[in-house]
Amino acid sequence: MKNAKGIEVLKDLPEGENQRIAELFWEAFGSKYKSLYINKDQGIAIVRDSLRFDQGLYACLSNRVVGFLGFHYGSHRFTDFRFDVFRRQFSLPGALLRFSILTTFLPGRIKEPGEIRIDSVAVDSELRGKGIGTTLIEEAISLAKKMGFRSIRLEVIDSNERAKKLYERLGFKTAKYVNFGILARGAGFSGEYVMRRYL
Repeated sequence: MKNAKGIEVLKDLPEGENQRIAELFWEAFGSKYKSLYINKDQGIAIVRDSLRFDQGLYACLSNRVVGFLGFHYGSHRFTDFRFDVFRRQFSLPGALLRFSILTTFLPGRIKEPGEIRIDSVAVDSELRGKGIGTTLIEEAISLAKKMGFRSIRLEVIDSNERAKKLYERLGFKTAKYVNFGILARGAGFSGEYVMRRYL
């Protein structure tokens, strides 16, 4: 069902849109992976082969996917980077190095009982500021409540003040700050805020 702005949120990704989601992901988050020396084509291929598309919500406008939101709860993770996917793009030493660095950034098991995590949110750069991200998060909150979760969590890098303010408007509060130090050097941020909203 479309909202007043014509945005429709789907639980199932339309057929043939895997590449589109991978491109949106890389457009939004590619700079975070600068320290891994992954070029755009390699990055998009790794993302496309790593995402679990059944763990997402997809925003459509005029029959086109324009944004997505991924979930992480229990063993279900939208962003599921695996070593074998890296091995397809790099030599064994190169894959080992990149994968070991990447896994230091990935949140581990969710320890808070009854919590679901927003793994990632991305919107087409040409359509940001039109309420698509807000619509996705509101839909995620509604779905989390229906699924019986007691809280919903996300992380936002410290250089993305605009996103942090949006999350605050939607009821999220900062739970802690994680400083990545040298690991984030050159990526355009120093750490991330962990934010939580109780449902």
